[in-house]
Amino acid sequence: MLIYILYILADLGVEVMPRPICVRVAKLVADLCFMYDGPARRAVIANLTHVLSYNGQETATEKGRRRVLRLARETFENFAIHIVDFMRLSRIQSDIRSGLLKFRNFERFREALSRGRGLISVTAHIGNWEMGAAGTASEGLPLNTVALRMGNERIDSYFMRLRTSGGMRMIPPGHAARGFFHALREKQMVAFVSDRDVGGNGAHVMFFGREAKIPRGPAEIAARSGAPILPAFCIQDPTGCFTLYVENPIEVDEKAPLEERVDMINRGIVREIEKYISRYPSQWFAFYREWD
Repeated sequence: MLIYILYILADLGVEVMPRPICVRVAKLVADLCFMYDGPARRAVIANLTHVLSYNGQETATEKGRRRVLRLARETFENFAIHIVDFMRLSRIQSDIRSGLLKFRNFERFREALSRGRGLISVTAHIGNWEMGAAGTASEGLPLNTVALRMGNERIDSYFMRLRTSGGMRMIPPGHAARGFFHALREKQMVAFVSDRDVGGNGAHVMFFGREAKIPRGPAEIAARSGAPILPAFCIQDPTGCFTLYVENPIEVDEKAPLEERVDMINRGIVREIEKYISRYPSQWFAFYREWD
């Protein structure tokens, strides 16, 4: 109940205050969370240390450790900005007009949809995936997605209202697979956040050189339906604005057996996620240890 009340109070603040003030307040709250939420802070530091080390950057020296600590703090602050804009999804069209959200290679979405098999888009918990989805829907693309339940009915309903206010079409979690295949048959778009396996039955992949699991659904649905699958990432730039980058479709050999196609797609998904996390490490919001 308390968390729900805090969300509502924050929502009221976002409603009445200009966005720059909301961002400043959110970053102050994020700094407090960084100081006092030890488990989340240590998880982010561990994840960043692994990613930077894998990419050949120093993390063991004092200078390297200071950089990791700075990036970890930025991660908390960037996530706070994400929450502010999540609460502003109903204003997505004005954000596009003002230049807060821009698009890069958006025509790739339209071209993929024109093939008549629907479209699957995959992203990760990086940047502002909620804004990217709302921006895509506001451009007239019929975007369907399913959201993880938060374990609190009031918070779930509140989040549902935010997403639908941004133009997204929500599929009930209990009927997700059926809903996704139906949307594809209707030549619509379905979207997945594909960097965290919540159900425990995900696909094993090599992620930054170590084994991890990602959701199995996106690749299997793409392989079974023949729908094109395109990665897309909504990234914040140094000016504070966002750009939705749409990548080329992940290519597969359609003559290959089903499991081989699924593996090809999963490797393609991971390759794109790794690319964006490597470029924007403090915009990857993994507040849990990705690797034990």
